[in-house]
Amino acid sequence: MAFKVIIKHPSETNDEHTYYGMVFLRDGRSKIKRLEYSNTEKNLQEEFVFDGKPVEPNENYLALLLAVNESETIRNPVFKIQFNNPAPVPEIVNFP
Repeated sequence: MAFKVIIKHPSETNDEHTYYGMVFLRDGRSKIKRLEYSNTEKNLQEEFVFDGKPVEPNENYLALLLAVNESETIRNPVFKIQFNNPAPVPEIVNFP
């Protein structure tokens, strides 16, 4: 079994930013990935997979979205504190 989080962000025409998603767990584990365009969903997204069961049902974790342009941070990071759904499905975090 694995804990999965999918971070999503709308894809906008002429947006020159590169978006990175980050997931932080209470046990100290974290991952960072560049969001990639999804042809099927027409948005930017990335899946984060943590082996085992590091987050219990209803336990919280932190998801963060960071926009950069040519190695410069251009916007403040946006974050959401999420709660793990008891159902064994990937957690979806939508950022506007």
